[in-house]
Amino acid sequence: MAEIVYITNGMASTLNSGIGLAHLLREHGHQVTFVSHVDLSARFGAEGFPFVRLVADEEHRALLKEGRPKASDRKTRDGRSRWRAIRSEVRQRSLRCEEVEEVVREIGPDLLLIDIEMHVAILSALRM
Repeated sequence: MAEIVYITNGMASTLNSGIGLAHLLREHGHQVTFVSHVDLSARFGAEGFPFVRLVADEEHRALLKEGRPKASDRKTRDGRSRWRAIRSEVRQRSLRCEEVEEVVREIGPDLLLIDIEMHVAILSALRM
């Protein structure tokens, strides 16, 4: 039947409903592969679903963490401007990242499901 990719943010509410949906789809002969930036390999492995982890978000978070100014610096005009610039650069890198597209193309699904809070994945899907 159909190959389906489900990109999830890993939040409990969407995760549980996504797994429930995936079980129903599998019962009807479909293959569901989960994709997330959160390491959910153990959870999906226990449920019997393939899982692919996105790693670029972790790199972007590390950049934010490294560039985060001290609280006292954020109170100054220069500190706030520097922090805004760092956040803006991380957002731009995230939007330019092609990891989601590469993973989806590699799997070649018939259907792509994306949690509504996965903004970068949604925007990436528009480029495909």
